[in-house]
Amino acid sequence: MRHVAEIDAHNKLALIRLLGPVKAEDGPKLLEALVADPDWQSDFDRLVIHDGGQYGDLDIDSLAQIKPVMANTLTHAQHGAMTRVAHVCGNDLYRPIIEYWILMTRTHYPSEARLFESEALARSWLAQTRASSGPAGMERCDTA
Repeated sequence: MRHVAEIDAHNKLALIRLLGPVKAEDGPKLLEALVADPDWQSDFDRLVIHDGGQYGDLDIDSLAQIKPVMANTLTHAQHGAMTRVAHVCGNDLYRPIIEYWILMTRTHYPSEARLFESEALARSWLAQTRASSGPAGMERCDTA
């Protein structure tokens, strides 16, 4: 697994950058690494960059199996805090997989999730919503 999981405490952000082949078990491992980081705080938003990931080996069944594991990790790590997760995927081939994941998890995760085509748009949305503390939900955002 070459993926990157890091904390940006200054911006109250947990970053996951997927690089190379992505297996279903990578998601829980990366999330567990983030919440185990001594700088982790329960109100951190998350930014997941999918553009370097390769999703050819993922299937719906494997995603369904990791969903409750990741939901449980988030529920315990966030202590009831509602956060946001911005997914970035500019790859038209993999974008439907990320859209499916967001739809599949929206009622199980204590997070508002959105999908963006660029990291700049995702970071802008996270900064704006953190400043305004808007309501939680899920929608697709391709433009600012």
